[in-house]
Amino acid sequence: MTPNWMGVLVLTLCVALPVAAQDSRPDFAAEYQSLESAFRKESRDFQASIQKLFKEAQAKGAQVDYESLPKPPDADFVPRFEALAERSKGTDTELSCLLWVFQFGGEGVFAILPPSGEVKQPQKQTADMKAAAAIMERHASSPKLGDFAQGLMYRGGLPGNGDIAREYLAKLAKDSPHKEVRASAITAQLLPAHEGGDKAKAEPLIALLKKDYSETKIYKEQVEGILFEREFLSIGKVAPDFELSDIDGKSFKLSDYRGKVVYLDYWGFW
Repeated sequence: MTPNWMGVLVLTLCVALPVAAQDSRPDFAAEYQSLESAFRKESRDFQASIQKLFKEAQAKGAQVDYESLPKPPDADFVPRFEALAERSKGTDTELSCLLWVFQFGGEGVFAILPPSGEVKQPQKQTADMKAAAAIMERHASSPKLGDFAQGLMYRGGLPGNGDIAREYLAKLAKDSPHKEVRASAITAQLLPAHEGGDKAKAEPLIALLKKDYSETKIYKEQVEGILFEREFLSIGKVAPDFELSDIDGKSFKLSDYRGKVVYLDYWGFW
C-alpha cells in the first residue's frame, strides 16, 4: 500500500506545532531568577563601593560626605520587576516580583523619618504599597505571605500608608487559608500593641496565639519571647541569672552582684 505522505505530514505538523508553540512561551521564572541575580550583583558592588569610600575617608582622617554617596540599586530595579510582574500576571512569578517590589520599593524609614526629626509625608501610594495592593487582590490566598505580613507591620507604623497596611494585616489574619500566614499576621498586630504598652489590644491577641497557634514557627520564634519577657523581664521582676566571661576570660554570673546596682550595656549591629 502506498503511504499517505500528506497524512503523515499533517500529523507531524499537528504534533510539532504545539511543541514549538510551547517552547516559544516566555520562561517567566527564569527571567525572574536572572533579574534577581543581577540585582544581587549590583547590590554587592554597591556595598563594596561604600566600604571603599569609608576606608578612604578613614585613612585621610576625613568625614564622609553622605550627600555624595552613590545610591543603592533598588530604585533602578523596581520598574524592571514591575514590568515582569505585569507580563507574568496571574503566575507565581508575578507574586515573586510583587514581593520583591514590596520589600525594596518603599521610600525607607530614613526618608520618611530622617535623623533631623522632620517627618516627611510619603507619596500617596509608593511602589511597595502598590505591590501590596496587587498581592492582596490576586494572591491573598498564597502560603508565601508570612514575611509580607511582617513587612506590613512596619509600614503600619509609618505615616501615609499605615491605615491600609493595618487593614491588609487584619484581612490576612482573618481570611488566609494558611495557618502560618494567619499566625504571622496576628503576631504583626500584636508586636506594636505589646511594645506600645496597649494591654487591652495585646492580651486578646496573645490568648488567641496561645490557644490556636502555639505550634506555628512564628509563635516559637517571637511570641514565646514576649511571654518570657512578660514573666521575667518586666519591671519589678527578678532578672533571670546568666553567666558570661569578662575581657580577661574570667567567668561571672549576674547573681554574683545581687544587692548591688548593675548597669548592663547591650549593643549590636543590625
